[in-house]
Amino acid sequence: MEFRRIWFEYKRNITTEETDNTVVSDCRPIDDDKALSADKEIQQLLSDGWIIVGLCPVIGSLNIINGQGANSYMTYTTGIEVFMTR
Repeated sequence: MEFRRIWFEYKRNITTEETDNTVVSDCRPIDDDKALSADKEIQQLLSDGWIIVGLCPVIGSLNIINGQGANSYMTYTTGIEVFMTR
Protein backbone atom coordinates (compact mmCIF):
# COMPACT_ATOMS: atom_id res chain seq x y z
CA MET A 1 0.00 0.00 0.00
CA GLU A 2 1.22 3.49 -0.84
CA PHE A 3 0.46 6.69 1.06
CA ARG A 4 0.46 10.35 -0.04
CA ARG A 5 -0.26 13.55 1.80
CA ILE A 6 -1.14 16.60 -0.26
CA TRP A 7 -0.92 19.97 1.48
CA PHE A 8 -2.20 23.13 -0.03
CA GLU A 9 -2.25 26.54 1.52
CA TYR A 10 -5.11 28.94 1.01
CA LYS A 11 -4.55 32.57 0.25
CA ARG A 12 -6.25 34.61 2.95
CA ASN A 13 -8.53 37.56 2.39
CA ILE A 14 -8.38 39.85 5.43
CA THR A 15 -10.58 42.88 5.90
CA THR A 16 -10.58 45.13 8.95
CA GLU A 17 -12.57 48.14 10.00
CA GLU A 18 -11.43 50.20 12.95
CA THR A 19 -13.55 52.33 15.26
CA ASP A 20 -12.55 54.16 18.43
CA ASN A 21 -12.64 51.08 20.66
CA THR A 22 -13.14 48.13 18.33
CA VAL A 23 -11.52 46.33 15.44
CA VAL A 24 -14.04 44.54 13.24
CA SER A 25 -12.26 41.96 11.14
CA ASP A 26 -12.94 39.14 8.75
CA CYS A 27 -10.46 36.56 7.47
CA ARG A 28 -11.50 34.03 4.82
CA PRO A 29 -9.58 31.49 2.78
CA ILE A 30 -9.78 31.97 -0.98
CA ASP A 31 -8.62 29.82 -3.86
CA ASP A 32 -5.55 30.93 -5.77
CA ASP A 33 -3.09 29.28 -8.16
CA LYS A 34 -1.69 27.04 -5.38
CA ALA A 35 -5.13 25.69 -4.51
CA LEU A 36 -6.07 25.18 -8.15
CA SER A 37 -2.76 23.37 -8.76
CA ALA A 38 -3.44 21.07 -5.78
CA ASP A 39 -6.92 20.37 -7.18
CA LYS A 40 -5.34 19.23 -10.45
CA GLU A 41 -2.79 17.04 -8.63
CA ILE A 42 -5.52 15.40 -6.54
CA GLN A 43 -7.67 14.83 -9.63
CA GLN A 44 -4.74 13.17 -11.39
CA LEU A 45 -4.04 10.92 -8.40
CA LEU A 46 -7.71 9.91 -8.24
CA SER A 47 -7.56 9.05 -11.95
CA ASP A 48 -4.46 6.92 -11.23
CA GLY A 49 -6.32 4.80 -8.67
CA TRP A 50 -5.57 6.66 -5.45
CA ILE A 51 -8.41 7.16 -2.95
CA ILE A 52 -8.92 9.91 -0.40
CA VAL A 53 -8.93 8.43 3.10
CA GLY A 54 -8.94 11.61 5.14
CA LEU A 55 -8.97 15.39 5.16
CA CYS A 56 -7.63 17.76 7.78
CA PRO A 57 -8.16 21.50 7.81
CA VAL A 58 -5.15 23.38 9.17
CA ILE A 59 -5.93 26.51 11.15
CA GLY A 60 -3.93 29.60 12.06
CA SER A 61 -4.46 32.67 14.19
CA LEU A 62 -3.86 36.36 13.75
CA ASN A 63 -4.00 39.20 16.26
CA ILE A 64 -4.58 42.77 15.03
CA ILE A 65 -4.23 45.74 17.39
CA ASN A 66 -5.45 49.18 16.32
CA GLY A 67 -3.90 52.52 17.26
CA GLN A 68 -6.05 52.83 20.39
CA GLY A 69 -5.00 49.41 21.68
CA ALA A 70 -8.20 47.51 20.85
CA ASN A 71 -7.46 44.11 19.38
CA SER A 72 -9.08 41.53 17.19
CA TYR A 73 -8.09 37.88 17.35
CA MET A 74 -8.95 35.76 14.32
CA THR A 75 -8.76 32.03 13.77
CA TYR A 76 -9.03 30.93 10.16
CA THR A 77 -8.35 27.99 7.85
CA THR A 78 -4.84 28.31 6.40
CA GLY A 79 -4.99 25.19 4.26
CA ILE A 80 -6.04 21.57 3.95
CA GLU A 81 -4.16 18.30 4.08
CA VAL A 82 -5.54 15.50 1.93
CA PHE A 83 -4.50 11.94 2.84
CA MET A 84 -4.55 9.38 0.03
CA THR A 85 -3.71 5.68 -0.39
CA ARG A 86 -3.65 3.08 -3.12
